[in-house]
Amino acid sequence: MPIVANAQYRSNVGNPTVHADKSATFHFDGGNAQTVELVLVNETYAMENQGEGKWSFTSDPLPPGIHDYIFRVDGAEVTDKKNRWVKTWISSRNQFEVPGDTPLVTEEQAVPHGVLHSHYYRSKAAGYQRKAIVYTPPGYDPKRDQPYPLLVLCHGYGDDESAWTVTGRAHLITDNLIAAGKIEPLVIVMPHGHPEPLESKDWSDDYASRNLEKMTSDILGDLLPMVESNYLVAETAERRAIAGLSMGGGHSISTGLANPHVFAWVGAFSAAIPLDSWWDDNEIDILGDNAQQRKLFWIACGRDDFLYDKNVQFDAKLNEKGISHQFVQTEGAHNWYVWRDYLPQFLQLAFR
Repeated sequence: MPIVANAQYRSNVGNPTVHADKSATFHFDGGNAQTVELVLVNETYAMENQGEGKWSFTSDPLPPGIHDYIFRVDGAEVTDKKNRWVKTWISSRNQFEVPGDTPLVTEEQAVPHGVLHSHYYRSKAAGYQRKAIVYTPPGYDPKRDQPYPLLVLCHGYGDDESAWTVTGRAHLITDNLIAAGKIEPLVIVMPHGHPEPLESKDWSDDYASRNLEKMTSDILGDLLPMVESNYLVAETAERRAIAGLSMGGGHSISTGLANPHVFAWVGAFSAAIPLDSWWDDNEIDILGDNAQQRKLFWIACGRDDFLYDKNVQFDAKLNEKGISHQFVQTEGAHNWYVWRDYLPQFLQLAFR
C-alpha cells in the first residue's frame, strides 16, 4: 500500500510514490529521449524504459526525512513537472518526504500551527526594498504583557528567504517543539541573505566581504526595526538570538558575535567563517565589556562538510581567545539533512 508523499502538496498528483517499506518509485514521461537518469540525493541511477516514452525507477528503502531529486534527460537536468514541491533559486530540485515510523520533528503533525508572513521593507544598507519571511507562533497575541523572544534565521549562499520554510521546515519544527513543551513560543524572521546583488560577483573579487558587511548593517539597522514595529518582540539581548547555515552561519557570526549587546544567543551551522580581516576589525567588540551579555555561542558542523576544517580552525581560535562556546561535531556533510537537525537542537538551548 503506497503512502501519499508530501501531505502538504497532495495536489502534485503523487510523483514520486513512497511505499510502506520507505522505497520510492519515480516516473518520467520522456518522449523521444534516449537516456533518462534519476539524480537522487547526489547519486545517479539509470531509469528503465517502459516503452512509449515512459520511464521509471524504484529506489531502495530510504531513511525517513526530506530528500531531493532531479531527472537527467539525454544529459540535460530537468525538474519533475508532476511534483510542485521544488527547492528553487541558484539550483532547483524537486523534494519529497519519507515519513518516520513515529513523526519526525520536521513533519507536519496534528498540532496548532503558526503563521508565515511575507514582508517587503526598505533597506538603507542595501539601497532598495528587500524581502523577509516572519513566523509567528500558534496563538500569537500582539497585546500580551511579555514580548516574544526573537530569532533571526539566515539561509545559505544558494538560497533565498524562503529556504528555511520550503526546505528547512523551520516553521513545522518550531510548531512541533512548542506543542511538545520543549521551547516557548517565539517569533522568527528569515531575511534574504544577498543585500549585495549576486550579479556583482561576476565582476567583483570581494563579493563575500561586501555582502557580509551589508548584511550585518541591514540586520541591525533595517530588519530589526521592521520586525519591532510590526510584532511584539523583545528588544533586549537576552531574548534575541541569531543563527544561520553556511553563508548564513557567517552572517550570524559577524552580526551576533560582534554585537552581544544585541544578540545573546548565536548559532552557526556549517558556517562559512568570516575572514581574519573581519576578526581584526571587530576584535574589540567581540572581546569587550559587552561580551558578558553573550549567553551561548553554538557551532555545529559535519565531519564530511567541505567547511569542516575551517570550523575546526575557528574553534581553536575561539579557545585561544578565551571565548566561551560549544562546538558540536557530527556525522554528515554540507546539506539540509544536518541543518534540519541542528535547528531544533539550537532552539532547545536558546532563551534558557
